Amino acid sequence: YRRVTFPNGLEALLISDPSLAGMQTPTEDEGDDEEEQEAEDEEEEEDEEADGDDDDDDENGAEDSPGAGMKLAACAVDFNVGFFADQASGFEGISHFLEHMVFMGSEKYPGENHFSDWLSQHWGSENACTDSEQTTYYFECHPKHLAEGLDIF
Repeated sequence: YRRVTFPNGLEALLISDPSLAGMQTPTEDEGDDEEEQEAEDEEEEEDEEADGDDDDDDENGAEDSPGAGMKLAACAVDFNVGFFADQASGFEGISHFLEHMVFMGSEKYPGENHFSDWLSQHWGSENACTDSEQTTYYFECHPKHLAEGLDIF
């Protein structure tokens, strides 16, 4: 974890998972990894045989779907303004309206729903919420495509 403050006052919290970047975290007994894995595999095979469960329900389960169990990269942006500010602005509902407009395209990426379509192709999703005093936007995607996702976002 690392907190950074940019010259314009914007604050960011950076969170990194070394295993997401393909790095392994060190373990105490690295020499025994192969033996431990073989023992675990044998135990799993024995458990499956003991269960007598031959209906293969797991074959098409959620864990076999693309990206299942995969760690995704994510980004969230939070603004300290929410629907309480609407009344002062004279535009009731403007915070919620803007929440939806953010994902509808931009000058650089003008296509309506461009970001949502892009995220669908890169195992991602996006969402936002407007609360009384905060509005938060966030998305997640395949780690290899985070830089491109940030540019679109």
